[in-house]
Amino acid sequence: MLENNEIMALLGRFPGGSWHSKEAPWGRLYLYIYNNLALAIRCVLSSDHKATGQQSSALTHLLISDFPDAWSRAFDKYFQHSQPRWPAYHLDETLWKKNPKADKHPNIKNPSFTHRVLAELPKVKYGQTLTYGQMADKIGLRGAARAVGMSCGKNPLLIVVPCHRIIGSKGWGGFSAGLELKKILLRHEGFSF
Repeated sequence: MLENNEIMALLGRFPGGSWHSKEAPWGRLYLYIYNNLALAIRCVLSSDHKATGQQSSALTHLLISDFPDAWSRAFDKYFQHSQPRWPAYHLDETLWKKNPKADKHPNIKNPSFTHRVLAELPKVKYGQTLTYGQMADKIGLRGAARAVGMSCGKNPLLIVVPCHRIIGSKGWGGFSAGLELKKILLRHEGFSF
């Protein structure tokens, strides 16, 4: 989940991009597109879903247009309880670092831990969940459950890269976009605890 200061940094690094908005069953989705690639998704819960004290988003002050057709169709399918085929997106955590290096092409032979976790998340299909420990096992790092959770917290593309499907072994686990949204997304996909 991107914080407000990260949203403004994103706009500074990719000034030719645009924000798009779409109604969701739980509030609003905001999608940032640059060079025809999705770079970020932000969710803002409607007032009936907001947890006490949750801050409003910096996105309310930006010029926003409707979702592009392909993204709108994909999210409509998701809202209808199906796994959509997502349009093109870019998943490279160097974009989200405060001081990214010029290298925009990570070493594929030795990707960072976070990149490995984020690349594995789309394999967790609609309606399925894994624990943080199971995800650590999947990427070959048994015992790294906590590090998996930290990596999930760096995910800029909520829902599309489904970090909400990674849960704790004894509960919901955490969620950088707020535990209430994680519960909403998992319940939407048919999960009950």
